Amino acid sequence: MYKVGIVGVGFIGKKHAQIIKDHKEFELKGVCDLSLSKLSDYNCFKTKNLDELLEQPLDILVVSTPNHLHAEHSIKALKKGCHVICEKPLSLKSHDALMMMETAHLVGKNLFCMLQNRFSPIVQWLKKVIREKQLGKIYWVQVNCLWNRDERYYQNSDWKGKLNKDGGVLFTQFSHFTDILIYLFGHLITIHHTQFWNFNHPYIEFEDSGSLNFQLNSEIHVNFQYSISTFEKNLESSITILGEKGTIKIGGQYMNELIACHIKDYEIPKIEEIPVNQYPGYQGSASTHLQVYNEVIEVLKGKPPQISSIQDAFYSVQLIEKIYQRRVLDFCK
Repeated sequence: MYKVGIVGVGFIGKKHAQIIKDHKEFELKGVCDLSLSKLSDYNCFKTKNLDELLEQPLDILVVSTPNHLHAEHSIKALKKGCHVICEKPLSLKSHDALMMMETAHLVGKNLFCMLQNRFSPIVQWLKKVIREKQLGKIYWVQVNCLWNRDERYYQNSDWKGKLNKDGGVLFTQFSHFTDILIYLFGHLITIHHTQFWNFNHPYIEFEDSGSLNFQLNSEIHVNFQYSISTFEKNLESSITILGEKGTIKIGGQYMNELIACHIKDYEIPKIEEIPVNQYPGYQGSASTHLQVYNEVIEVLKGKPPQISSIQDAFYSVQLIEKIYQRRVLDFCK
C-alpha cells in the first residue's frame, strides 16, 4: 500500500483525499494546508508546514496548492524521495516545468500531472480514430471553451485572478483542453495570431477571453476561442475536426458528448458517459481522477504510462506560455 500525503486541501485537494481514502492501494498518511479549518476534516497527520509533512514516511505527495507553488512544492517533495502527483498546470513557466522533470530524473522518482480529461472515454475514442487515420488527412481543428467564472469564484482568494499566482484563464481553466490538443495532434510549432479581451472581470489581472490561431507539429492548424464571460453558467467545451474522410464534433459543457460524427465507412461505437466535477457554485471538467491514480499504480509497479505524459504536461505549459508571450508582441505592433 502506497503512503500518500497531500499539500493543499481546498476543493480539488478534497477530491484527491476521497479517492485516496477509497482506494485499496493507497493510504492517506498526512495533509498540509495553511487553513486550520480545512485540516480539521482529516484524521491523519496534520500540519501547516510542508517540511513537517515531508518528514512523515510518504511514498507519494499530491500537490494541489495554488498554481504558482506547484514547481516549488513538487521539487521539494522529489528531493525528499517522494513520487509526486501535481495538479494542473504543471507550472506557470516552462523553465520551472523542466526543473521539475530534471529533478525527478536525477532522484529516480516519478512526476505525474493531473490532466485527467485525456482519460475520458470519449477522448480515448477520438484518439483511436485519429491514430487509425479514420479521418484521412485532417484539414482544420476548432476549439471553443466558453465558461462562466463570476466574482464569487474570485472573491476571498489570495491567488485566483492574480497574474503571478494564477497565471491566467488558459492555465487555470483551460489547460485541460490545450493538453487534449497536444495529446491528439502533437506539440506547438508556431503561433500565428492572438487577440485578448477582458469583457466583465475588472477585478482580475489578466484578460478573461481570447482568440488564438496556432499550428501543431502534425501541421494541423488550430483555432482556439475561449472565455469565462459566458452568462451565468458554462456553455460548452468543444472540439470540431474536419478531415478528408469525415467530420467529428465533441461538445457539451465539458467536451464529454459526441455532437456529430460522419466518417466514411465507419460505425460509431457505444461510448461510456462520465460525470463532471461538482464544486460550490460551478462545475469543473471530467471526473476521471481515479483513472489517473490507477495508471500511477501501474507506473510505480514498473509499467510505462499508457495515457499520461509528463512531457505533454510540459508542452502544455510551453504552449500557454508562448501564447501569452505573443500577446505582448501583438499588443506592441
